[in-house]
Amino acid sequence: MLKGKKGFTLIELVITFLIVVIVFGVLANLVGFSTEFFRDENTQVATQESLRLVAVNFEKDVRRYALDSTKVSQSGDCYTLGSTVTYCYVSANKEITRNSVVVATGISSFSLNLSNSSFIRFNIVTIQDTRGQSNDLTMDIYYRTERTG
Repeated sequence: MLKGKKGFTLIELVITFLIVVIVFGVLANLVGFSTEFFRDENTQVATQESLRLVAVNFEKDVRRYALDSTKVSQSGDCYTLGSTVTYCYVSANKEITRNSVVVATGISSFSLNLSNSSFIRFNIVTIQDTRGQSNDLTMDIYYRTERTG
């Protein structure tokens, strides 16, 4: 400030304005990053929950309708348990259906390994999110055997 003059010079105002713009820019980026991270985390949690529900329901269906390996059949991307329940992977929509009802979306692959007569290997992989992460669930479901004696 000049001696004997009241007020601010143009340079002081411009410098103050630049400092305020920089501070608000940093804060806006921080808030934007935090919001995006929170949204991605919520999506990951929802996807993991969806996979878990499909796995739990699939295991229940195996225990109820497919008591041994002869009760499971494959036709293309569809797997039939007993004669009642059919799980299909619809690659065009990236979803899994159970008896034609969508039970999971955002799926990049769904497969069952039926080569072993004592268990089914269940595998689901989700599509990648905005950060390039995907979820992979692999589970072995053993057939129940009857006890003798």
